Amino acid sequence: MNICKEEFEPILTNIIECLEKNKNNGQAEWVVKIKAALQNNDKKDFLDKLTSVEMWGGAGAVWEVGFKSVQDDKKIHFGNH
Repeated sequence: MNICKEEFEPILTNIIECLEKNKNNGQAEWVVKIKAALQNNDKKDFLDKLTSVEMWGGAGAVWEVGFKSVQDDKKIHFGNH
């Protein structure tokens, strides 16, 4: 499986910035780990972290957090850049 770093890196960076801006530091740290795995070309670790319960689980998962800014919420949940 080919994973295009050039496509994932800006998305992950955007997610990290929005999470940090909105004080969701634990979730931001998880996405930093996903980005690090991508940058280290560790496909297994990248995919494991990307598809994890920390990313997609219930309350407290990265996708589940709320944002104070509607614009940030749209960036994360709807992919608007």
